Amino acid sequence: MLFIAGTVWFYAAYRVFLVLMNELIITSRHVLIYVIGGLVYLVFFQTVFHKILIRHTRRIIRKEKNWLCLFSFFDWRSYLLMAIMISAGILTSKYATLPPSVMAAFFISLSLSLFTSAIYFVYYGIRFSYTKSKFSNINKLQDEN
Repeated sequence: MLFIAGTVWFYAAYRVFLVLMNELIITSRHVLIYVIGGLVYLVFFQTVFHKILIRHTRRIIRKEKNWLCLFSFFDWRSYLLMAIMISAGILTSKYATLPPSVMAAFFISLSLSLFTSAIYFVYYGIRFSYTKSKFSNINKLQDEN
């Protein structure tokens, strides 16, 4: 399941990256766009994506069945959030409600966040026994508090 989640997130990062390339063609490609996008990425990943990554990894590791549904790497809330984000991205890109430089900085942060999350999922899948012990220790600490 962790590999499937990683693959889906890699694909999402790739799709957002393609949209980013279109935005960068429109903008002047000023270095400030990259700096702002990188800074937003650092905050965005730590405050949003890392929490989602941990929640999904913990949920996947807790699954006890050997055979799981192909789509069970997300819970229903995440599928709803993904549908809202995809719809918002399509509508925003189509109707250009924000300046291209703002869109480019946002898409830099989003694609990097998705890509980093995908790398974590694959890493956790490769080191599954380590991941299982790590997340069981996190669960024990949270249960004690």
